[in-house]
Amino acid sequence: MTEESVAVRLERYRNAWCDAPGVVDSTGGFPDSERMESVWAWSDHVAQACLRNPGLLADLHAAGLLDRCYADGEMSASLVKRLEGVDDETALESGLRRFRRREMVRIIWRDLTGLASLDETLEELSELADICIRQALERLYGWAVAKSGVPRSADGTAQRLIFLGMGKLGARELNLSSDIDLIYCFPEHGRTDGK
Repeated sequence: MTEESVAVRLERYRNAWCDAPGVVDSTGGFPDSERMESVWAWSDHVAQACLRNPGLLADLHAAGLLDRCYADGEMSASLVKRLEGVDDETALESGLRRFRRREMVRIIWRDLTGLASLDETLEELSELADICIRQALERLYGWAVAKSGVPRSADGTAQRLIFLGMGKLGARELNLSSDIDLIYCFPEHGRTDGK
């Protein structure tokens, strides 16, 4: 991104940000412009996400999440809360996308401003992927059981689908350009106990 386009985008964002829900005025809580310009110059992803959702950065800033790492389990608890009331696959996909976008902006911001170490960035990217997969699997399993019953082995033991994270996810070393390789497994063949 050129300096001019960063400046133009920042001005457009400031105007949108002032009108974002929950923002009282154009100065209260606005993130450091110098840092913002630097992050946007290096990350088109963050710039685009913020322009699409002007309240996103304001929310992260107001919650103090741009300046600190999460405590153990905090990211997962945040996702669980955000997915409350989700009752179908379309809403689940949408909720996961919004959560991922929010957390990616946070992680990239902290990385590019030097507030997070490389190890912390890799761990948070891995944790983000892990919890999104876990929550998706948990909800999809629940809906499948409600529709078709509990999957059981030949001796009647309930079975759960599990996933194995391969490569960088398994090693907790995901980076910003990593994809994830998963193997889904279950203990043994059987039947569901529903109709």
